[in-house]
Amino acid sequence: MAQVSVIIVNWNGRGFLADCLESLTQSVDAGLCDVVVVDNGSTDGSIEMLRRDYTRVKLIETGTNLGFTKANNIGLARVTTDYALLLNSDTVVTTDALVAMLNAIKSIPDLYACGCEQITKTGEPWRPFGRFPTLKSEFITMTGAFNWPPVKWLINVRKDRKLRSATNVDKSGSIAVTADAGSPVDVAFVDYVSASCMMIDREKIVELGGLDENYFFHSEDVDLCLRIKRAGGKVGYIPSVSIRHYLGGSQGKHYRTLLRQWMLTRSYLFRRHYGRLMQFLLLCTYGFAGSLSVIKWVFVYLCAPRRRDEASGWIKFWVDFVSKSEAERELKQMGSL
Repeated sequence: MAQVSVIIVNWNGRGFLADCLESLTQSVDAGLCDVVVVDNGSTDGSIEMLRRDYTRVKLIETGTNLGFTKANNIGLARVTTDYALLLNSDTVVTTDALVAMLNAIKSIPDLYACGCEQITKTGEPWRPFGRFPTLKSEFITMTGAFNWPPVKWLINVRKDRKLRSATNVDKSGSIAVTADAGSPVDVAFVDYVSASCMMIDREKIVELGGLDENYFFHSEDVDLCLRIKRAGGKVGYIPSVSIRHYLGGSQGKHYRTLLRQWMLTRSYLFRRHYGRLMQFLLLCTYGFAGSLSVIKWVFVYLCAPRRRDEASGWIKFWVDFVSKSEAERELKQMGSL
């Protein structure tokens, strides 16, 4: 019997999905894992491909796009293994990474969830872990300051410090876990890891209520890890193994839509975990960041005629977001008001 169930939510990601499933073939052949694909109403031939080429994959068809969290919860309700790996369809996973995460979560009693390093499509390492969000971190995100060289350097320094602490058991509390191959794997304890590749103790996560379905996508992993910490559990990150993650493909064409969803989910997150006052202060932070953005794009509109369409789009984006009726309508849909 498989030790872990890999749950992949798919929505029109046929090309990525095929590569992901191929990368799991060795692990499936070895009896290490089985694979469940929850398809959210794809119309790109994904279902036909799965039925034809991947008969060992358990296919669950929702018939419509239920979002990331609800689809994952459906997958979790259908599996019986002690552990599950929540995995994005645009990833490629090695058996070594799977074994390392599985052994970590099996060996550390209080470890509820675990992730590892990811390599982007450009070959650059991405460390999908971080601290829980604050007003300061959200302002940095909204203004784009996280891309400024000094800020990016500081973020990397902090992450390096966290990962270096993983080698020192006495100071960091990290536990060295031995993989099947016999090589030591150091686990750093972090605030949260990305749900794009998250190994979980299924029973413990189900006891916490699974993923909060008020999040369509974005922030569901931070929410889950906050609940893990409050339940007395730990979240781990393994820097010595990696998967490849193509990070969405076409998301760049829908950046404003994704940014809007980010702000709405963060608003719900702050309301749920920090209270109404912090939610209000967060929205004020977004309003201030949006005002700075509007000033910038008005200047671009006046001084760069070729970029007027882009500038108009951003000005409209921020005006719409701070519209009271529009914000209330969307937040109510998420259950935050």
